[in-house]
Amino acid sequence: MEWRGGAVEQLTGGEWEVTDFHLVGGNDAVWYTSTEVEPAQRHLYRLERGGKRYKVTPGEGWYLSALSSDAKRAVVRYSNLKNPTDLYVISSMKGIEVKDGSTEKTGKGYGKTGAIYEGAVWPLPEGLKRVTKSPAPDFYDLDIPVPQYVTMQSRLDGETIHGLFLLPPGLEQVDVENSYLGLDSRAEYPDHPVVVCVHGGGYSQ
Repeated sequence: MEWRGGAVEQLTGGEWEVTDFHLVGGNDAVWYTSTEVEPAQRHLYRLERGGKRYKVTPGEGWYLSALSSDAKRAVVRYSNLKNPTDLYVISSMKGIEVKDGSTEKTGKGYGKTGAIYEGAVWPLPEGLKRVTKSPAPDFYDLDIPVPQYVTMQSRLDGETIHGLFLLPPGLEQVDVENSYLGLDSRAEYPDHPVVVCVHGGGYSQ
């Protein structure tokens, strides 16, 4: 829309949510953050005047981005399931073009229950220059269970429900999908207490 007013033109669309708008840079490129990869990730995108868009932040994880006024540089707060939040500079603002219809799934794949990232390493993505290092020196020596993302179909309306498993030590390699379906052929696992957190609100996702 022209700044003086006029018709509104939709620039983005899909089964995902724009979570932040950053700026309009050179050549009228629009910079924004969205959940296009999946709801558990946030990435920086550039939408050009001709309609092409580019995923600028590398790898997998959660980015909170701050761009310079000319959009030639960006500092990000980055984290993933094994690396606490720290400041990084993005090495390249070029990005990778996202083709129309692409769901940008960079995870390890969805099964019948949608178990993803099971046993994932979650390395720091290439293309980031570290600015700060917040964890204590012995942080990475700790045996901390890594959460596992899962998705499953709602029995009520068939919509996709996203969830997170945080298993106790010793159960990290449980076959979440086959256990859920009752198909795990291994010996029975001992009972463990379960804490369930439910979010009953709604997002545009």
